[in-house]
Amino acid sequence: MSGYAMAFRGLRRVVVAGSATVGVITIGTVFAAYQASKRAKQAVLQLPSEFVLQLDLESKQLVEAATPMSLNQALAGAPPQLQVSRVVQALHHAGGDHRVKGLLAIIGGSQSLAGLAHAQELREAVLEFRRKTGNQVPTTAYADSYGEYGTEGTSTYYFASAFDKVLMQPTGFLSTTGLAAATPFFRRFLDRWRITPNIFARGEYKNAANPFTESGFTKPHREATKGLLDGMIMHVHADVAEARGLSLKEVQMAFDKAPMLASEGVRSGLLSATAYKDEALKSVGAQAPGHTPSAALTPPTPLPSQGPTVVPDPVEGQAAGARQQEGLPVVNLSRYLAAMDASLQQRVSPSEYWGRALKTWRSMDDPEPALVLPVATAGGRPVVALITADPYIKAVVLRIDSPGGSAVASDTIHREMVRLKAAGKPVIVSMGNVAASGGYYIAAPATKILASPATITGSIGVLMGKLNVGGLLQDQGINVETITAGGRNADAMSPFKDFAPDQRAQLNALIDAVYQEFLDRVASGRSMAMADVKRIAKGRVWTGSDALELGLVDQLGGLQDAIKVAKQAAGLPTEDEAAVLVQPYPPPKPLFVQIMEYWKDTDAGVSASARLGHLASSGALLAALLGSSDDLEGLIMQAAQRASMHSAGSRLRMPDPGLEHVRG
Repeated sequence: MSGYAMAFRGLRRVVVAGSATVGVITIGTVFAAYQASKRAKQAVLQLPSEFVLQLDLESKQLVEAATPMSLNQALAGAPPQLQVSRVVQALHHAGGDHRVKGLLAIIGGSQSLAGLAHAQELREAVLEFRRKTGNQVPTTAYADSYGEYGTEGTSTYYFASAFDKVLMQPTGFLSTTGLAAATPFFRRFLDRWRITPNIFARGEYKNAANPFTESGFTKPHREATKGLLDGMIMHVHADVAEARGLSLKEVQMAFDKAPMLASEGVRSGLLSATAYKDEALKSVGAQAPGHTPSAALTPPTPLPSQGPTVVPDPVEGQAAGARQQEGLPVVNLSRYLAAMDASLQQRVSPSEYWGRALKTWRSMDDPEPALVLPVATAGGRPVVALITADPYIKAVVLRIDSPGGSAVASDTIHREMVRLKAAGKPVIVSMGNVAASGGYYIAAPATKILASPATITGSIGVLMGKLNVGGLLQDQGINVETITAGGRNADAMSPFKDFAPDQRAQLNALIDAVYQEFLDRVASGRSMAMADVKRIAKGRVWTGSDALELGLVDQLGGLQDAIKVAKQAAGLPTEDEAAVLVQPYPPPKPLFVQIMEYWKDTDAGVSASARLGHLASSGALLAALLGSSDDLEGLIMQAAQRASMHSAGSRLRMPDPGLEHVRG
């Protein structure tokens, strides 16, 4: 054997031995990291025997439905999203959690809520917490400002007013300036540039296109908008007066003075006192009834879960659990929610947790728990067909937060709701901030409809049209010529010409038919006389309170109230202790599923089975990174199957309401 061959063989032995050593070290490191991650996670999820629950909202974006954060958003430092329903759920349970000895909400100075209905759901959850605890557990809301530098802070203060104490930094601004609706009107601008609006509307209050057709508020437009704002602020004034022990006139006078400094806010009675954040935290712990500071840990009690799992920052969670200061330890909302989710996962096996989203979900200690399952993508006929056929689904809660959209899409969802009712499954609608136009169309056939007092609903009308930019282009020296074939209306929706008289007549007839169909749907679904429907339709929007008086909704309340109504309609136990599991459908895609889909999109030459096999072989590394369960490989395969099923479903263009199923 030549010297070169011997040298090469020796070098190969060294490389192989070195690779093996590196492999062993890598495996050991990954295993150690996984075990450390697992221990850290368990420590975070062990809650103290007594603690103050802190709703840290200032670093969160409160939303109706959370969406996965993109890489660009993460790199840009976008605030994490937090579903309002998750905060409500945590408060709902915390009222019966004997470990919670205080409640503190940290509200951002520029915190914004998507709508006043969200503020109402949040404050009602706080009031329910106080009722459950007999007002024996101190509750405090704190903000550096309620509306920074005089900007709108009415909705955040409205939420804060539900707490025992409302605190603000001494130099902050209390900006309870009321509500305002500013509408830009472009008609003169469009005329100047020779852009012609061609709009068809049914109902004199159907004003969504008014910014293009008018130069200011029409009488119906002004009447509807003013009525909406007056109705909302009336609730705000009345609720604040009751919560703060003030007269309605005192609250109105205080709002008129806003924005004001903290000292004036205290004198007016809107604020309890001034304080800094650290002082607010200490005061809550010091007020806790008969607490005995202790580091003893107790396992979390079984709880329901809703929405995507919130995984706390390990550093934040550990710091919160260990923070004693002068009173009780503090548990952040993210940690509390994570403990709730962990408790749920202990009761439901991983294979069923991921693999049977629309089949029977069986708990490890309760063979047939009731299940509330949110559906983030509504409108897919296969989804509703599965719900209809599943004998364990006893009722459906439809969460609507939509200003409307396509009439065809609305009618499609309406039809599926009718089919669900025909199958003997009650359909309960929960309205969010907005459930108007098409949003109300799909709500009409529900067994019962619930709305918050400040929900914007109604808008029973039809709108259609286009903008003709032909004149603008001609003035710029651009000539557009159109050749048609096959029909005289082939260019009817062209943005370069107005409707011809015969086309306008034909479209008017179509709009009349769609409007009449809308009226028929409401009359049938709400069991109302057509004359009554026509009187309250006309495209006008109403508050939830107005809608209740008009017969458009059955009850005032939020999502938790709708779930209770659904349980009653389905004959399920309504007690808080009854087993109700809440999970999103489709479930949020974990990181490893996103990686798999990325491979699928970028490497067409690799078979699906090879990709899944390679992904499963990476399970140990992913487990270390994600802190997943021991059955990670099985979860990957099942999650992949679920993702494939989800991608096959249809999707409508209308803004997606959320579905929740109640099973028994």
